[in-house]
Amino acid sequence: MTDYSQHYADMRELNGTPASIETPAKRIERFSFARLSEKYPNLRPPVIDGLIREAETANVISVSKIGKSWLVYNLALCIITGRPWLEGFATATGRVLLIDNELHRETLAHRVKTVAEAMELKPPEYAEALEVWPLRGDMRNINTIGEEIADIKPGTIKVIIIDAKYRMLPPETSENDNAAETAFFNQLDAYAAQTGAAILCVHHSSKGNQGEKRVTDVGAGAGAQSRAADCHVILREHEEETVVVLEAAVRSFAPVDPLVVRWAFPLWIPVDGIDPSKLKGRLTTGERRQNVRDKEGIAKIAERLKRGPATTRQLRDTGLSKERLERLLGVMESDCLVKWKPKKIKGTNTREYRLAGQKKEAGGDDRPHDRPHGNRGRGGRSKEDRPPTHSLGNLLATETEDDRPHGEPDSDGPYRDRI
Repeated sequence: MTDYSQHYADMRELNGTPASIETPAKRIERFSFARLSEKYPNLRPPVIDGLIREAETANVISVSKIGKSWLVYNLALCIITGRPWLEGFATATGRVLLIDNELHRETLAHRVKTVAEAMELKPPEYAEALEVWPLRGDMRNINTIGEEIADIKPGTIKVIIIDAKYRMLPPETSENDNAAETAFFNQLDAYAAQTGAAILCVHHSSKGNQGEKRVTDVGAGAGAQSRAADCHVILREHEEETVVVLEAAVRSFAPVDPLVVRWAFPLWIPVDGIDPSKLKGRLTTGERRQNVRDKEGIAKIAERLKRGPATTRQLRDTGLSKERLERLLGVMESDCLVKWKPKKIKGTNTREYRLAGQKKEAGGDDRPHDRPHGNRGRGGRSKEDRPPTHSLGNLLATETEDDRPHGEPDSDGPYRDRI
């Protein structure tokens, strides 16, 4: 056991065995800072140096089917054999517990063996030090697995890997519920304190473009999961095929530089000479500046339309050039912020715009037409490629009347809408 064995034993005594968030501590242990610093003069020993320490929790996050599980098999074998992970992260040697609730046993055995062979490891080097709990067909959730966790002798497991987090949620709970996510990580913390092991959860990313998000916002679910874990390791797709960028947000280490890795089945291999900032879907500096200018222009148009419907010519009083005004109206239409109808003024055909949800004037319908400006927005990106733009709530102080899903008609007739 490590130098922290007494601390883990103290935690088990306080929380009961098995550790559980449902059993509150008997009393809060209280310290003066002098006594605290005397009793705990050093940080907990690292398990993966630079990322996670003993009894800490972490998420390993990326899009589905990109290769997260293969990444953690490699990590597990590096810890068992004491090898650096991804060539740059030193590991503490120890046993690993893999709790897998997604794969059939045959698939799991084949995958781990495939990674080991690619690492040129022989079964005697790792087979007995890797404990596997295959749960597919015999499911447990984060609460009901507590009795099994209680069987682990403290200090005998270096890392517990849970693959995958979503299947460990208790029934009738959602990863989008902050209270449920808080309870989940409280339980993880209890198991970590009970065993002394670092606990890693394999988790999926949220939907949409990940390139503009902060590291802690990539994981799917309520915000509590981003705050509760001690470490987030994420994989984001690079502009170059078969390449991803590994980034991390850590609690008890110095900031981690992004690492570019390439998929060479069945391993992720670090590569040099590739710019890690070139994430798939990430805007360039110029595009970000254009985004800011566009948002300002859209806000001017929205403020003008708050006073009532207006034609393109009338909207020129916003101070925007004709070309910029037409482009921004196209962006607003693509984002369902405005609707328009044809109008003839002094024999000239034009369009009259109004805010989505704004009450129409009598005597006309908003009728569907072919898209006037195409689906190209800022920076020449298609609507599918560029990140979400602006919501009306961010631009206007008042709420609109139309809160129905996109594509449903107004009560007073059909309207122009794109999704």
